[in-house]
Amino acid sequence: MLKTFLESDIYIQDKTNDYKVRSLYFDTIYNKDLDEKLDGILLREKARLRVYNDHSVIKLEFKKRESSSIDKSTFVISKELANSIINDEYTIKSIKSKYGSKMIKPLIKLRAIGYRPRVIVEYDREAYILPFGNTRITIDKNLRSYNNEKDLFNIKYQSYPIFKDNFHILEVKFSNYLPKSVKYLLNSIDAIPHSISKYTLCQRYINSKPWTDNLTVPF
Repeated sequence: MLKTFLESDIYIQDKTNDYKVRSLYFDTIYNKDLDEKLDGILLREKARLRVYNDHSVIKLEFKKRESSSIDKSTFVISKELANSIINDEYTIKSIKSKYGSKMIKPLIKLRAIGYRPRVIVEYDREAYILPFGNTRITIDKNLRSYNNEKDLFNIKYQSYPIFKDNFHILEVKFSNYLPKSVKYLLNSIDAIPHSISKYTLCQRYINSKPWTDNLTVPF
């Protein structure tokens, strides 16, 4: 149904009708961002590195959520800089000279608070877009993680499936309004509304605080 009324995302592969998304999330040694999500804090932030398919596009993203509104800053960076950020070997001066000043403030914050790579989140994304209302619908399939692996570009270990059953994550994003035709399509889909964080779900494999409860899937 989505193929009939919406356009396919530019990253979609012809043979598989989806594309691979791999993200490395950062957090403090005390899992500040994870705890804020679990505690239901309305104002919270996340930082991640993201690659697609063959790693030809590498993004550094800072995502800020206030209640149901989301603001995201995205920077396309080189593999060299991505590895420097992962290993905390970058200098503010070199980044400012090459990428400008917009990236400086969030990176200073990461370093000041002590953010480090925490977990890799990977899935296969089927995405559709509609220019009206800047509408974007994504179906994220086969959600998986890699335990303590932190090397975004050279993973050596087997992935772990997050969902025991064949569940997918459907997300609907829009700027000002959702067209009625899209609402009609979505109403016919058998789905369970839920506040889902892929980062939180994948963190259940590497719970570093033994005094907290183990994280489980929401279904």
